[in-house]
Amino acid sequence: MNNSLWDCLEAIPECSASVTEWRKYLGQNLELFRNRFLMTDVVSTQEHNTVKDSGLEPGRKGLEIVLRLDWSKFGAALCGAFGLNRRERDLPIPGTRQIGSWSGGAVPVILTIQPDRNLFRHVICELALRLRAPFILFGPTSNHMDVSCHELLSNALAGFFPLSDHVLMTEHGILRLRGSAAELFRPFTPLSNETLDEDSTIKAFAFVKTLDPKKTFKHPSPATVFSYYCIDGLSISAIARKCRCSRGTIINRLKFIHKHTGVDPKATRRLSSSLGGGSEQSPDSRARYINRKRLIDDADESEGEG
Repeated sequence: MNNSLWDCLEAIPECSASVTEWRKYLGQNLELFRNRFLMTDVVSTQEHNTVKDSGLEPGRKGLEIVLRLDWSKFGAALCGAFGLNRRERDLPIPGTRQIGSWSGGAVPVILTIQPDRNLFRHVICELALRLRAPFILFGPTSNHMDVSCHELLSNALAGFFPLSDHVLMTEHGILRLRGSAAELFRPFTPLSNETLDEDSTIKAFAFVKTLDPKKTFKHPSPATVFSYYCIDGLSISAIARKCRCSRGTIINRLKFIHKHTGVDPKATRRLSSSLGGGSEQSPDSRARYINRKRLIDDADESEGEG
């Protein structure tokens, strides 16, 4: 049933059709799915003439029974399966709705059901522009995913998870998750103070430095900004004064770091006090800190890069 369930959600226009149409995909499991996630409407044949089989209500000509997906109940079941915080929100995008959020970072979790690839790609573009922040996107299957969609999602720091790969429906109509939501959504889970330790910060710094040679930067480089902001705990204004540049330049470097590492510099910045950093810490003390770990060079050496 499970494969036919996810396929039918994309095959049935607007997830609304006659009983016969739903049964074509769900077979003997129709009643189970109907009781859990479908709503019954009685409409005139003229208002809903796309339904091939009318299933006329006895004694009333020109009326037909139409079953449509109950987005609220379906979204609530998905939230239960994935352990999401329930947060229902209508979006001005056809076939798309926020059903919840993930973790303490309140990353939006969006469900979209689209009939073709072009509409699916359009949804990704709209969500990226409207949210301007990482998000998790659910869809029934991965049938509409292509290289362009992967590129758009990557640029938006978003992730797509096809329900057909991760969710199954039990014989009692309960949606169950295959695997662990914590593992699945690890990139969208903010690091806690316990996991954000000294070594992880230095590794993040080392990774930022590997990004510098890939693009020519004017002073200051991303590694320099990372060091001052995340390790020394300097403010954006203080870094701008120290590097003799605008605040906008520093902000752009921080955005670059966030985009290419997936790590919010603000989260790493919280470690500065525990790492012995501070707004008055000198570049020399930072160099000793880094050299002690023997992982990366002093950030000041990167100031001449780009």
